[in-house]
Amino acid sequence: MTEQKIFQLHELKLLADRLKYVLVEERNEIGALTSKKELIEFMFENKDIVINQVGMIYTCDPFSRSRNEAVTLIKKSLDANAEVFLTPYAVVHEVHDGELLFQREASLLAEDESAASKAETTLNEILETAVRRGASDLHLMLSHEGMRLELREDGFLIPNSDFSLNYKDALSVTNIIYKHARASIKTFNIKSIMNGAFFAHVLKDEYRFRVSWQPLTLGIETKNQAYGESVIRVLKPRNAKPLEIHQLNFPPSLIERLRLKMRLKAGGILIGGPTGSGKSDTAHALLDLVGEGRKITCLEDPVETVNRRFRQVEVIPSDEEFNMGANLKNQLRQDDDVVLVGEIRDNATASTACQIAMNGHLLLATIHIDNAMDAYNYLVKFLGLSPIQVASDSFATVWMCQRLASVSCPHCSIPFSDEPDSDRKQIASAAMRVGGYSTEGVRFRNVDGCPECNAKGAPGIKGRIPVMEVIEIDSFGKECILSGDLTAWKKHLVSNGWKSLADHARLLVANGVISPEVAFEQVGDISTTNSGYVAKYEDLFKGDNSGGYYDRFKQLGEVPVV
Repeated sequence: MTEQKIFQLHELKLLADRLKYVLVEERNEIGALTSKKELIEFMFENKDIVINQVGMIYTCDPFSRSRNEAVTLIKKSLDANAEVFLTPYAVVHEVHDGELLFQREASLLAEDESAASKAETTLNEILETAVRRGASDLHLMLSHEGMRLELREDGFLIPNSDFSLNYKDALSVTNIIYKHARASIKTFNIKSIMNGAFFAHVLKDEYRFRVSWQPLTLGIETKNQAYGESVIRVLKPRNAKPLEIHQLNFPPSLIERLRLKMRLKAGGILIGGPTGSGKSDTAHALLDLVGEGRKITCLEDPVETVNRRFRQVEVIPSDEEFNMGANLKNQLRQDDDVVLVGEIRDNATASTACQIAMNGHLLLATIHIDNAMDAYNYLVKFLGLSPIQVASDSFATVWMCQRLASVSCPHCSIPFSDEPDSDRKQIASAAMRVGGYSTEGVRFRNVDGCPECNAKGAPGIKGRIPVMEVIEIDSFGKECILSGDLTAWKKHLVSNGWKSLADHARLLVANGVISPEVAFEQVGDISTTNSGYVAKYEDLFKGDNSGGYYDRFKQLGEVPVV
């Protein structure tokens, strides 16, 4: 298209008025593109034309010669009388820049049953590999070299070389992914961000997958090619049973305390941590502790675990009438007893969540924070709640924060005495000094792994364990929230035996559960402290852990302390 044919919007409005055309200003008014191969190829040759599924023509140049050719072709292809609309150049360019490429590939796959079947089979094999290995996420990068697959296993991103696809086959697999997810995708354009979900039968179970497409620039510009990455989150299968709290490897004493909190009529329990830290599993395990006769409603994005006992709602963030805020307001009229807010992201959600707790409901909510006390900064300074709201008796009950740390394989981990001088040995020595532990029980991850751990998950790793800190907010804590004095609050907590994320991580390192450098990477700096105290865990082993890690600590006797 030449520069002279790019009309400004005000010019198009004048031309539409004079030439008696309807002006369509938004892409979503055009609808789905045609799937006819000959019409798609025509659009590829004529950059000023867009043709939709029912044969309507949209052009940014009312004087274009290709318009009349399109009318003739549509009559022949669809046996329809095309109507012509004007639309801005930006809309036409949006379609041609990425959406048309995907649609062309879809039309080719529709005609080539063998290629479509091959792409479907490849995608199913990739999903099966991910599920079999226990991956939480799949990363599929599309580039001029083809497709690169990486799996997130036990917190580590591991390259997988089982699948070697050229660009054409990789694009076909990408097209099949977003074909399955198309019902949940607002804009179907390979040059734009896309987010959606789809179901697939994998290893005799029906799984739900969340998919996110991110266009990438790789420093290579090739005509009619697009590059990007699909990140697919593996959600639980439909028939999966929710995890019970004793299955999460929480400290036994914490389980007993949380069990009591879930009997409250009203309160606010905030579960913090980064993405992928197990917040949703924790929330659902806590909800499972709620006694019979109480109505539980969960508002989530997405619904990761289906539990028929709960009323579950999957909110749509982009829909003003069905986003978190709209659904949460409606819960004030739904006679709930317990409400789970999948994530507090904005002031409106935070204010309504606070109101729900203050109205006499038990509220659980997840938030993205680095440590439990940071809930104050997130709610007050970032989201704009008043300290009075945050400190209310009904809202300020428990703040907790967690990470998932990768557990060292007990079959191949390396004892402290066998580790040569290294950065991770220095981390271990410093961390044990700070925590007051011996290095006797420290074990390091074997990065090469062994048959026991390499069969599933990252080498040298056997699953993950929560590392946690919990604040049960007392009257002094509420006074500190009102005054904003977090320093005094932390001193008060420490003097009453509170343990931080780093304290908990050091305990797990001292007992050989997680490797020191893994704790450093996944939890934070465990080799220093600014608290000036040594955490003691005398009450940690109270309660039943049903054979978990902490039960093993009890069998060993006291934690090795110097």
